[in-house]
Amino acid sequence: MLEVALSVVIGLLVVVAVLLHAAGRARARALADDVRGKVEPYLRRKAAEAGMSAAAPTWTSRSLPEEIVAYSTSLARRLLERERHGPTSAPHDSLEYARTQPADVSTDDLRAPPRRE
Repeated sequence: MLEVALSVVIGLLVVVAVLLHAAGRARARALADDVRGKVEPYLRRKAAEAGMSAAAPTWTSRSLPEEIVAYSTSLARRLLERERHGPTSAPHDSLEYARTQPADVSTDDLRAPPRRE
Protein backbone atom coordinates (compact mmCIF):
# COMPACT_ATOMS: atom_id res chain seq x y z
CA MET A 1 0.00 0.00 0.00
CA LEU A 2 2.87 2.37 0.79
CA GLU A 3 4.42 1.69 -2.62
CA VAL A 4 1.20 2.66 -4.40
CA ALA A 5 0.89 5.88 -2.40
CA LEU A 6 4.50 6.82 -3.16
CA SER A 7 3.94 6.07 -6.86
CA VAL A 8 0.89 8.34 -6.90
CA VAL A 9 2.78 11.15 -5.14
CA ILE A 10 5.73 10.85 -7.52
CA GLY A 11 3.36 10.83 -10.50
CA LEU A 12 1.62 13.98 -9.24
CA LEU A 13 4.97 15.70 -8.70
CA VAL A 14 6.03 14.86 -12.25
CA VAL A 15 2.76 16.24 -13.65
CA VAL A 16 3.14 19.44 -11.60
CA ALA A 17 6.75 19.83 -12.78
CA VAL A 18 5.71 19.43 -16.43
CA LEU A 19 2.90 21.96 -16.03
CA LEU A 20 5.20 24.48 -14.35
CA HIS A 21 7.78 24.05 -17.09
CA ALA A 22 5.15 24.57 -19.81
CA ALA A 23 3.82 27.67 -18.06
CA GLY A 24 7.34 29.08 -17.76
CA ARG A 25 8.04 28.51 -21.46
CA ALA A 26 4.73 30.14 -22.40
CA ARG A 27 5.59 33.17 -20.28
CA ALA A 28 9.07 33.38 -21.82
CA ARG A 29 7.54 33.20 -25.32
CA ALA A 30 5.07 35.98 -24.47
CA LEU A 31 7.85 38.21 -23.14
CA ALA A 32 10.02 37.54 -26.19
CA ASP A 33 7.13 38.38 -28.51
CA ASP A 34 6.60 41.60 -26.59
CA VAL A 35 10.29 42.50 -26.91
CA ARG A 36 10.28 41.62 -30.61
CA GLY A 37 7.19 43.70 -31.34
CA LYS A 38 7.75 46.75 -29.17
CA VAL A 39 11.39 47.09 -28.13
CA GLU A 40 13.31 45.73 -31.10
CA PRO A 41 11.87 48.16 -33.70
CA TYR A 42 12.82 51.09 -31.48
CA LEU A 43 16.34 49.78 -30.99
CA ARG A 44 16.75 49.12 -34.70
CA ARG A 45 15.59 52.64 -35.53
CA LYS A 46 18.00 54.14 -33.01
CA ALA A 47 20.83 52.01 -34.40
CA ALA A 48 19.99 53.13 -37.93
CA GLU A 49 19.97 56.76 -36.80
CA ALA A 50 23.42 56.20 -35.32
CA GLY A 51 24.64 54.67 -38.58
CA MET A 52 25.00 51.15 -37.19
CA SER A 53 23.97 48.05 -39.06
CA ALA A 54 20.92 46.64 -37.30
CA ALA A 55 19.44 44.15 -39.74
CA ALA A 56 17.27 41.86 -37.67
CA PRO A 57 17.13 38.15 -38.31
CA THR A 58 13.88 36.66 -39.51
CA TRP A 59 12.17 35.37 -36.40
CA THR A 60 9.99 32.29 -36.73
CA SER A 61 7.82 30.37 -34.31
CA ARG A 62 10.75 27.99 -33.85
CA SER A 63 13.08 30.77 -32.71
CA LEU A 64 13.88 30.40 -29.06
CA PRO A 65 12.69 33.23 -26.81
CA GLU A 66 16.22 33.52 -25.47
CA GLU A 67 17.55 34.24 -29.00
CA ILE A 68 15.02 37.03 -29.56
CA VAL A 69 15.80 38.73 -26.27
CA ALA A 70 19.56 38.18 -26.72
CA TYR A 71 19.48 39.98 -30.09
CA SER A 72 17.70 43.00 -28.59
CA THR A 73 19.99 43.16 -25.57
CA SER A 74 23.12 42.91 -27.72
CA LEU A 75 21.83 45.72 -29.94
CA ALA A 76 21.07 47.83 -26.87
CA ARG A 77 24.56 47.11 -25.52
CA ARG A 78 26.12 48.20 -28.84
CA LEU A 79 24.07 51.41 -28.76
CA LEU A 80 25.17 52.16 -25.22
CA GLU A 81 28.82 51.56 -26.08
CA ARG A 82 28.54 53.88 -29.05
CA GLU A 83 26.87 56.52 -26.87
CA ARG A 84 29.64 56.27 -24.25
CA HIS A 85 32.27 56.94 -26.89
CA GLY A 86 30.68 60.26 -27.78
CA PRO A 87 28.30 61.60 -30.39
CA THR A 88 28.93 61.01 -34.06
CA SER A 89 27.25 62.43 -37.10
CA ALA A 90 24.17 60.41 -37.95
CA PRO A 91 23.51 59.80 -41.64
CA HIS A 92 19.71 59.85 -41.85
CA ASP A 93 19.75 59.06 -45.55
CA SER A 94 21.20 55.60 -45.08
CA LEU A 95 19.40 52.48 -46.16
CA GLU A 96 19.28 51.12 -42.59
CA TYR A 97 17.45 54.22 -41.43
CA ALA A 98 15.04 54.05 -44.37
CA ARG A 99 14.08 50.48 -43.49
CA THR A 100 12.75 51.61 -40.14
CA GLN A 101 10.48 54.31 -41.56
CA PRO A 102 6.93 53.72 -42.81
CA ALA A 103 6.39 53.98 -46.54
CA ASP A 104 4.33 56.93 -47.79
CA VAL A 105 3.36 55.20 -51.03
CA SER A 106 0.18 53.18 -51.21
CA THR A 107 -0.13 50.22 -53.56
CA ASP A 108 -2.89 52.06 -55.45
CA ASP A 109 -0.33 54.66 -56.54
CA LEU A 110 1.92 51.94 -57.90
CA ARG A 111 -0.82 50.26 -59.95
CA ALA A 112 -2.18 53.40 -61.57
CA PRO A 113 -0.93 54.06 -65.10
CA PRO A 114 1.26 57.13 -65.48
CA ARG A 115 -0.63 60.31 -66.35
CA ARG A 116 0.27 62.11 -69.53
CA GLU A 117 -0.48 65.77 -69.60
